[in-house]
Amino acid sequence: MFSALRLLIGLALISLAWPAAAEPAAAYLERNPIQFGETVRLVIETAGAGNEQNPDLRSLQEEFTVLGTSTSTQISVINGQQTNKTQWFVELEPKRDGVIAIPPLAVGRLKTAALTLRVLPAVADVDSAADLLLEASLDRSDPYVQSQVVLTLRLYSAVDIIEGSLAEPQIESALVERVGKDTSYESLRGGRRYRVVERRYAVFPQSSGDLTVPAVSFVGRVADPSKRNAALDRLFELGKRVRARSKPVLMSVRPKPDDFDGVWLPARALTLTESWSRDPPEFRAGEPITRSITLQAVGLGAAQLPDAPTAAEGLKAYPDKPLTNSGWNGEWMTGTREQRVAIVPSESAVVTLPEIRIPWWNVIDDREEVAVIAARQIAIGPAAVVSDTIATDAAAIVATAKAGREQDFWRWSSIALLILWATTLLIWYRSRHPKLRSAAAPEDASISKLRRDLDVACRTNDSQRAAELLLRCGAKLWPADTPRNLGQLALLVGDAEFTAAIEELEAARYRVSPANWNGAAFWAAAAPLWRTAKPSAAIPDSALPSLHPASS
Repeated sequence: MFSALRLLIGLALISLAWPAAAEPAAAYLERNPIQFGETVRLVIETAGAGNEQNPDLRSLQEEFTVLGTSTSTQISVINGQQTNKTQWFVELEPKRDGVIAIPPLAVGRLKTAALTLRVLPAVADVDSAADLLLEASLDRSDPYVQSQVVLTLRLYSAVDIIEGSLAEPQIESALVERVGKDTSYESLRGGRRYRVVERRYAVFPQSSGDLTVPAVSFVGRVADPSKRNAALDRLFELGKRVRARSKPVLMSVRPKPDDFDGVWLPARALTLTESWSRDPPEFRAGEPITRSITLQAVGLGAAQLPDAPTAAEGLKAYPDKPLTNSGWNGEWMTGTREQRVAIVPSESAVVTLPEIRIPWWNVIDDREEVAVIAARQIAIGPAAVVSDTIATDAAAIVATAKAGREQDFWRWSSIALLILWATTLLIWYRSRHPKLRSAAAPEDASISKLRRDLDVACRTNDSQRAAELLLRCGAKLWPADTPRNLGQLALLVGDAEFTAAIEELEAARYRVSPANWNGAAFWAAAAPLWRTAKPSAAIPDSALPSLHPASS
């Protein structure tokens, strides 16, 4: 009977691997805006198998000259799952300046989203006699202190570059981080065609007032087109030495507004969200649940983001090391800081998780805004004991099903009916076999054996095994009032050193990432437990542990 049930549950888990619906095609421009006379690369991406058809580019020909396309395919296997990714790189030359709409493009059965390209008028004041030009520009000249400014370096070359080195910008009182990949394109300036290499940096000024970006230099060698052996120059890395230097650029940095109160966060956008390891969250005494608070800002790096408060009165909280990440979307830095905290309720109660408020400054609308996670009341239920193997397997199926909500309706309906059928069959089977309820009960071990097993767990620094054995010891010593969690066990023992050791053990168990636990130190602190010769009458109601456990 159990084999059949496990087979059905296994089939339900296998059904979770059914292929998901295909993701839509993505498209983005490597640069935006551009100047008239320059080219720009349009990138189109699809994921998943069956999307090998080339994109339909006919709608681009009215506004652009399509100079060429290239394709790249990537195949990766992660945890047994194969992922296919195809990219098309389309080189475009606008036919006019102004705002140009790029309509949705069909890629087989998929479509991209519409895009908009800004084409600025061509630059007229260019020395067309120069073979090499280096320009520096800022996307904004009056940023707020600590807000993002994009510094762009463009190297224009009318001759082939054999080798070269572009210096890194050195800016006093500013954090500078290179972002994105170098891009290359063609530009028609002063009636001459140039090949352009573009490099970008995110600059975060750290003080207000005038700030100068010093000149940046390029030194290299180029093939000499006036010589007949220019090809040999490239082959043997000869050619003539060249140097180009950008002009300094100036920005006027605005200070933080006087009426702003809080951690200064100047950003384009900022969001504050929370999630739970179980959705919806369910709170029971003695059972840990993980709360994740994520702060994400567009226009700030992860290092600039503060920790969100996670404490809640009446709950034990064990915060983990924050997870941080900084990304680049082609125009803005995006910083993410995720704080995970394991919450362990100690008893049944109604507790309020306080409101979390993060004020920030919107640099686009030039105003203060506040990101909020509203306060919420949580009801903590009594401790639950789950000893059924089948119930555990069913819970695993439900948890996995929740993680894949994007699958189709019929798939989940089938799984739900299968679980309901298995549960009904199990109830019927247990009613016919009453002895089954106690078949999985652990062997009634003596205190001596539990103590030996706990010694082994401490020697191997196995915090989970140690916690399990401690609760079994508590059940042997206090059979009438068995402690449901380690906190109640510490109250029954009534020793300050033992209580502190229990808190360290819980912290090691409930951190999201593995934590080091000193089992030898815990074993030494656990001595008061073995001096408990007789069980006490009841678990103390007072928050302060008794110095002398009651004896009968």
